[in-house]
Amino acid sequence: MAERSRTPRQQVDPVFKQVLLDELTPLTKALQTEIEVSRLPRTIDALVTLATADELQSVHTATPFFYFATRNQVEFKGREDPLTVAGYHLINGRTQLYIGEQDVAVQAMTVTIICAARPKTVLAHTQTFQPFRPIADGYYKNEAHPPVYLLVVNELPLLSKNYSLLLFAASDRKFRQFLEQVIAEGNTRYIRYAYAIRPQMTRKVLTMAGISTSISRKDLRCSWPRTLAQNLCHS
Repeated sequence: MAERSRTPRQQVDPVFKQVLLDELTPLTKALQTEIEVSRLPRTIDALVTLATADELQSVHTATPFFYFATRNQVEFKGREDPLTVAGYHLINGRTQLYIGEQDVAVQAMTVTIICAARPKTVLAHTQTFQPFRPIADGYYKNEAHPPVYLLVVNELPLLSKNYSLLLFAASDRKFRQFLEQVIAEGNTRYIRYAYAIRPQMTRKVLTMAGISTSISRKDLRCSWPRTLAQNLCHS
């Protein structure tokens, strides 16, 4: 119950935006979050602008976003905030407002909706927007203008370039598999984020791996069987 004491957006959205910043800032300096569009109380979760060929190549190679263009709208729907048909239309409305106000060429833009779980009604919908088709494991695309890519975290492969998204898997099984893999690799980068999102399960998986931990608001105090403790507590 402790993991659900806050509202879904209060709990997960700030962590998602921080993960996105950490993942993409080394590759491009033009990343913004909470982009206002029009005078309506609506914001785009994040906007990634890739100004050079080197930035495009780096993002395509090192991140899950192998299709990014020059301007890239990113929206996030967590495990307790699923994407609905109505929600899709709201995202599309923000896209069109942004294009109109910023005079962006449609050909230079993509829209990405990251969904913790599979949005069945949206993927089955064919009436009021272009249908989505699978293009890779966990990836769906519709041929709107600009194109919309829907990433289902539960369906993404357990690859290192997907770790920043696998943190937000709705499936307990997928989250556990991801966490067990990063622990086995000694990859401490994502464990703090895992605690912020799902502290109870993270603590349980670490304990089963022979790692005892305690959490405070300001710091993570750890007792690891190897020097990995130092990496985690001081990284």
